[in-house]
Amino acid sequence: MKKINSIGYGGGRVPGAALLLLIPVPCVCLLLTRLTSSKLPLMAAGISLGAGAAVLLFLAVLLMVELRQDRKIARYYDAHRSLRLPLKTAFMSAPPADAGGFAGKTAAASCAASGFRRKEIGRLKKF
Repeated sequence: MKKINSIGYGGGRVPGAALLLLIPVPCVCLLLTRLTSSKLPLMAAGISLGAGAAVLLFLAVLLMVELRQDRKIARYYDAHRSLRLPLKTAFMSAPPADAGGFAGKTAAASCAASGFRRKEIGRLKKF
């Protein structure tokens, strides 16, 4: 599944267009209906309201999917926070996300899986 980001679908332009379809366009159409005896502006107002509601509903669904994906990714990384990776010479603990250092000793200078480089080989400094 591809990761969905809210930055990728327009930022404020798409919700702005939806609000434009929901508020000013129907108001102008209703004003035209009162000024003229035609039913066409009234139908255009209904179409505009429907299109604006559909766009906002679509954006709400995208936002729910994005938040669900973020929660799933966060749970995955929390579950694998203290994972020990087997290397050729020893085991290397993955760096904790909040500490920025390694939890154990190893002879390797960097993690083969993530490419994270140690600043010091041997004893760990206390933060």
